[in-house]
Amino acid sequence: MGALLSGVVALFLVYWRGWLRVGSHITNEIPYGQIAAILALGAFLFIGLYRHCIWRLVCCFAGCGGLYALISSGTRGAWVAFILALFSCGLAIFKWKFPRVAVAMVLFALGILALQHSSLVQSRLDAVRADMLSYQNGDAYTSTGVRLELWRLSAEIAKESPLFGAGPGHFKEALAPKIGEKPFLANYAHAHSQYFDTLANAGFIGLAGLLVSFLAPLVLFWGRLRSSQRLERVFALQGCGLIIVSMVAGLTQPLYAHNISVIFYFICLSVCWGFSSANAVPSPRLEDGME
Repeated sequence: MGALLSGVVALFLVYWRGWLRVGSHITNEIPYGQIAAILALGAFLFIGLYRHCIWRLVCCFAGCGGLYALISSGTRGAWVAFILALFSCGLAIFKWKFPRVAVAMVLFALGILALQHSSLVQSRLDAVRADMLSYQNGDAYTSTGVRLELWRLSAEIAKESPLFGAGPGHFKEALAPKIGEKPFLANYAHAHSQYFDTLANAGFIGLAGLLVSFLAPLVLFWGRLRSSQRLERVFALQGCGLIIVSMVAGLTQPLYAHNISVIFYFICLSVCWGFSSANAVPSPRLEDGME
């Protein structure tokens, strides 16, 4: 439902309101794109939960709605995260008895096709190339250039205190003496990457903790893909997709920098964990309903 509604709202804002990028009506475009990626992926994965064609079509339409909202957000990191997560989930269900991998690969191809033929996507990809050329010529005052500079300076901050970093909330203070002739960097309170931000603020110990916080539940969800219950397998797969999207998208934007992203992530994680647990729903209900 969330994916479908996000697509409807995106259509309205793009075609009736004339917005170039969607997302600022709720938060900013980057966390909005990340949430849209999770919703779209979840809707597509729910195709494997139902036997009836009508519900599978509903899930497919919802996934397309979420995918349109994702593309309309213009969030390049979320685009990459969605593609990698969808591909990873396709590999995960390769061993299932159901031919879901074929569905996943078709959706993967459709996603790539949509990205290639979207003028917004093309313009955003062209912007990356232009930013890289500017950065190579010494101009870092671009979207990509700012990120690269923040990552470089975050690594320098971590070198000064490799174990514990500059301390939570002290990123701007540690960054200030390093910006030199690039005063525009002083406006940033984080490193525009969850990993570099954690490295600068909490050192390698914090970075190790961050990776464990992602990888530990991912391994647990992955193990539950072997469940005999379809409902548990699908929600375990949802959990895997949620974490993969968040990990990949976190490369260029901190997950914990936005309250809406944190709340959405942990609510979804809890729901996926609960429904993927053994005996989360009595077997007779599964057999009479979705199995």
